[in-house]
Amino acid sequence: MSVLSQFSSDQADTFEFAEVREDHEKSFRDLGEYLEGELDEYSEQDLLSHRHCTLGHWLYSGAIAGQGSTGVLNEIEQLHEKFHQLTRDIVAINNRGDVDQARHRYAELKTVKERMLEHLNGHRHLLAG
Repeated sequence: MSVLSQFSSDQADTFEFAEVREDHEKSFRDLGEYLEGELDEYSEQDLLSHRHCTLGHWLYSGAIAGQGSTGVLNEIEQLHEKFHQLTRDIVAINNRGDVDQARHRYAELKTVKERMLEHLNGHRHLLAG
């Protein structure tokens, strides 16, 4: 049985894999441009808690509430939370003037992002049924 089959059809239909992927890819790209000085500021929208973006909203309003934080969802949840925490940390480090450290952490963020998106894509058949 798929994870999404545990929820109402409205909850399952609102989980858009492409939107989740693009939101996090855009956040990552924008942060890179900010670190390179191509953006004057980093959007407050991009600093959202892991609970308030598209994926977080889906996880905490339906998926985890219905399934508990186990297995596939637990792996995705941990990577997702780390993605958002690292993003906030990088902005704070950069704003303190430690550009080299911010860039180092950005490389770490890339790895986390890739693992998170690979997990989502790799387990898509389980999530979407």
